[in-house]
Parts: sequence; structure tokens; C-alpha cells
Amino acid sequence: MSLGLLVGFGSIGTYAYWSDTAVVSGGPITSGAMDLQFDTTGAVGTGANYAKTAITWSNLAPGERKAFDLSVKNVGNPPFTYVATATRGVSPTWTFSGTPITVQVYSGTAVADTTYPQQDTCTGASLGTAQAVDATNKSVITTAQEIPAGGTQGLCIVVGLDQAADNLNQGKTGSIALTFTASQKTS
Repeated sequence: MSLGLLVGFGSIGTYAYWSDTAVVSGGPITSGAMDLQFDTTGAVGTGANYAKTAITWSNLAPGERKAFDLSVKNVGNPPFTYVATATRGVSPTWTFSGTPITVQVYSGTAVADTTYPQQDTCTGASLGTAQAVDATNKSVITTAQEIPAGGTQGLCIVVGLDQAADNLNQGKTGSIALTFTASQKTS
């Protein structure tokens, strides 16, 4: 009986521990942006378009090729890679018969030819094969090109009239549209 009393009268108590809580606040967290810029001011802003009015040519003859310079700049934060496609432009309306207009993209700059028939070239390597322009997107830059943040790459766009363009293509008009698609570099 005495054993039971000893156990029953054991000390039971609560203990108090000090505590503290603090919140650490950071400053603003802002996401970056990906943005392509063409030449010195073209297409600034995500999804903006650029009308390169210098890609124009009158009185071209079958077999002629004209080269045009275009610079691509990464004005965003992350490095990116890009590819490009070509298709018929909207204005002026395409009136060529078949697919006599070709587009090919090179790295580097345009080298003008002053002889007839005009055969402009480019200083750099081809970034894809020449494509006949039609109503579908054709890959003209097939190997993704990488540009670091703030970096620029010079391109040379060669537009030609196929040597086999027939008489139905005399006095016709049209334009080309190049679509550049950039993707954030993942590693």
C-alpha cells in the first residue's frame, strides 16, 4: 500500500520555454523577358513585328539573286536560340505563278554583285538550304542559332528568281515573310 502512495504523489508540472518568431522580407522579385530585336530598332517588345522595307527588288530576271543584311539582337535577359521560316507575305498580294521565288539565309553580310545577271553572295556560311516560297512555312534556318543576352548576330537574306521561272512570271509581285522563333536556352 505504501508503494502505491509514493507513486501517486510524484511531482507533475509544466515547464515554460521562451520562444521568438521573426519574418524576413525580401525586396521585389522580377521576372526577366525574352525579346528579339532586328536591325537597330525593329520589333522591340514580345510578339512585335518588323517591316524591313529594304527587302525590295524591282525588275529581277530569272536566275538573279539579291542579298539583304539583317541583324538579330537579344535585348532580353536569358540567352536564347532561334530558328526561322519563310512564307509568302501579305502585302503586296502574291501574283507569281507557282513557286519561282527562293529564300536562303546565311550568317555574315551581303556582298553586292554589279554585273548582269545579278548574283549577290554573303560573307558567311549557309544556315539552311534555299527554299521555294509558297503559302506554307519553310525552314530557312534549320540549325538553331544561339545569342547570349545583349548579343547580336548578322544575317544575310538571299532572295532569288528561279532560273526556270516561265513567262507567266513576268511583271508579277509579292513579298516574303520571315518568322523568327526564339526559345530560352535550357542548359
